[in-house]
Formats: sequence, structure tokens, C-alpha cells
Amino acid sequence: MLTKEEAHRLAALFNMRGYRSVALDGSSSDSQREDAIERLECDRSKRDDWIELIFTVDIFNEGVDIPSVNLVIMLRPTESAIIFVQQLGRGLRKHEGKDYVLVLDFIGNYKKSYLIPIALCLQRAYCLQKSDYTSRLTSREEMGNLLYAQIFFGLA
Repeated sequence: MLTKEEAHRLAALFNMRGYRSVALDGSSSDSQREDAIERLECDRSKRDDWIELIFTVDIFNEGVDIPSVNLVIMLRPTESAIIFVQQLGRGLRKHEGKDYVLVLDFIGNYKKSYLIPIALCLQRAYCLQKSDYTSRLTSREEMGNLLYAQIFFGLA
């Protein structure tokens, strides 16, 4: 489970690497949360304190609408398919200028909710074992969908 301290440490590490980041948790005020969202979505040419990433703990699971999000990094395990979909859904909103969402699932939540990424990729192959890919694929288009799923959902 990602702790508040780990989220703040990750934000600091990402900042050190040049990725403008903040960490928010359940103790963050509404104004801190709103400010972070504004800084994430702002026109970077008009604001010097823009950010690229928000690390969150115990917040933003539901009721948050940030359509411009194009990267979701999953760092906490969940047994709930509903929470997985909520987390994934943060990046699935359509937004002008956004062609895709990149989902990095470092925990392997997809293993418990594996039909969700398959459904999103319109993949007909239900086996997640790498050795079964070639025997289950029937077209080059399906191979493209599977590679897409590997990149975005860590199926490899």
C-alpha cells in the first residue's frame, strides 16, 4: 500500500529528475487539491508553477474529473474491480488534443481485473500467458491490439 510518506517521496524524486510533481493525500485541503488540478491543466505558457504529475493517496478515487489526464501510474494494490476501473477511468475521458492514455500498472492490478484491459483493447484472446499469444491470435490486427495491451497494461 502506498503511504502518504511514499507519495511525497516519489513526488520529490520525480521533481529531482525534472518531472514537475506534487503529492496530495487525505489531509490535503480542498484548496490544495484544486490548486494542483489547476496547475496540472493550465496553459504552461501562461503559468510558471505548472506541474506534470500528481501523486495521490486515499483521494481522487471518485468524484474527480480531470479530462486532460493522459498518464495513470498505479502504485497501490486493490482487490476491487470497481476501484481499478475508477483509477483507470481517470485517464479514459476524451479531451481535445488527447489521443490516448498511458497506464503503468506497477502493482499488477490488471491480474485481478484482466478482462477490463482486454475489453478496452477489443482483444479476443483471453489467455494472458505470453506463450499462448501466437496460438490464440488470428490476425495481424489482433497482434497489434495485444502489443497495445502489453505496453499499456503490463501483460508481458
